[in-house]
Amino acid sequence: MRHSRATSVTFAVRQIALVTGAVILSACFSLDSSTSTFRYGSIAIRAASGGVGPITARPSATFFTGQDSPLPSSRVQAGQCSPQFFNPEASVPGNLSGGASLDLRVGTTSLAMTEQVASSRVYTLSGAGTFTYNVGDSVQITVPGAAGGFPGGQVAVRLAEPIRVGDYTEPTEGQNFSLTWQSNGDANSGVLISLRYASVSSTGNADRQLLCVVPDNGSFLIGQQLLNDYVTSPESSREINVSRWRTNNVSVDERSRLYIVTSTDTTLVKIN
Repeated sequence: MRHSRATSVTFAVRQIALVTGAVILSACFSLDSSTSTFRYGSIAIRAASGGVGPITARPSATFFTGQDSPLPSSRVQAGQCSPQFFNPEASVPGNLSGGASLDLRVGTTSLAMTEQVASSRVYTLSGAGTFTYNVGDSVQITVPGAAGGFPGGQVAVRLAEPIRVGDYTEPTEGQNFSLTWQSNGDANSGVLISLRYASVSSTGNADRQLLCVVPDNGSFLIGQQLLNDYVTSPESSREINVSRWRTNNVSVDERSRLYIVTSTDTTLVKIN
């Protein structure tokens, strides 16, 4: 079955529980402040691929303690795939304050990110919780810091461009799966390919994924030996999500790191 480029959107604050944002950071690092000496600020900015014009993105931020460990980077040298759990509703609040309000700046626009629920330790924008940007824009986040919490700091990143996926053939048993997209030629951005499906113990919803983290070079091939669980799962549970992502991080002090990731995702759907 042939598929064409799709602009169908799936979007939730914690939808991409892949390698981005506080979900993976807090999964990698203990949130137990009694045993952890390093402090992390994690800012995730997620957008969905759509038509022409401004791109709508939803930012969130958390601050937490954790062990010293490398941070996920979008500067991918070689593609790798591995089976992972998939939970689109995963949300992991922090255990530190970053201050009363974070400043999000795109061009001349300045917006305040605050805790919408007191002591929730998740910072978002008020109202719709989104902002818009254009291809080529960058975002700068300023953290005021808090006594006994995360110190003040600033981090910036070029915002991820929409990813345009080429025609593809749905994975079938005994066949490799090839995917192509329009590369942006930027070594600082990478691509995430998530083949989501239901396991035998699932109630029917996707709870597993084959996650491939690859360079943004325009194409990737997944070998048939990795696709068995996906192709044998119920067809109604399958979904293929492709995201472009870009990261940056700064060391605020000797034990505090401010990390930002921006991504745009496209969910590929069947053409009946």
